[in-house]
Amino acid sequence: MVFGLLLSGCATVAPPDAATADKDVYAAVFGSAVGPQPERPPLAVRDRTAIAQEWVSREDVHRMLPQASDRLIDDFFARSAVEHPLGASALAGVANLKVEMIGDAELKRMFASEFLDQEWQRFRESHGGARSIVNLSAVGYDDVTHTALVYMDAGCGATCGAAYLFLLEKGERAWRVKETRLLWAS
Repeated sequence: MVFGLLLSGCATVAPPDAATADKDVYAAVFGSAVGPQPERPPLAVRDRTAIAQEWVSREDVHRMLPQASDRLIDDFFARSAVEHPLGASALAGVANLKVEMIGDAELKRMFASEFLDQEWQRFRESHGGARSIVNLSAVGYDDVTHTALVYMDAGCGATCGAAYLFLLEKGERAWRVKETRLLWAS
């Protein structure tokens, strides 16, 4: 993470140890999205963060999460204005999760034809039975309200997928999802 970066006129406000905070936020998101499980199916995660503006607008965030502060929304869009590397260590806080990071070149190779159902089947077979591919944004923070914002989408087939916004709040011990908003589903 880049500290003190001014982007689009907005200072980012990540916690002092942003890598640890990101890991904790992602763990709360996954815990909220699928709940506690003794064993989770393998998961393929894109190895770069999503560019939020490609998937959601500021107006949508304000409309769907009116309690989100302007500082939080500004930081979210500043941090997710460009892609950043995302390693498996960012998801190390998610219990019982086997993650395989997957790059864009492999995704393009795996999904190069118009026969998406067959390509999804080959993908599952070649990636240990992973059922979906997850795409995460960088985490936006507001250190005044102790909140965070994350975009996540998951594709699971030719006509299967969904995208969400997660608003989180920092408690005494951990981050917890305060609000989840569905952006789209197929």
